[in-house]
Amino acid sequence: MNLDQVKPGLKVRIVALNSPQGFILRKDYMNNRRLGAVGVIKGFVGGHGGDVWWVEHDGTLAPCCFDEFVPA
Repeated sequence: MNLDQVKPGLKVRIVALNSPQGFILRKDYMNNRRLGAVGVIKGFVGGHGGDVWWVEHDGTLAPCCFDEFVPA
C-alpha cells in the first residue's frame, strides 16, 4: 500500500507479516499481529519513521508496517 494513502480510520486487511526486526515495542503488542486480520488504522507508531501503524482488530492493537496491509 502507498504510504501516502494510510490515514487513521482506514479499514485494512493484514496480508503479510514481514520481519519485525527493528520494531521497538512490547512483546504483547508484537504478539497481537495476525495474518488475515481485518482492522482499523488508529495512528502511527512513534519512533518508527511513519512506516509502522497501529491497527486495531479483535479488541487489540497490533503494530504493522504500511507494506503489510491493504484497504479492506
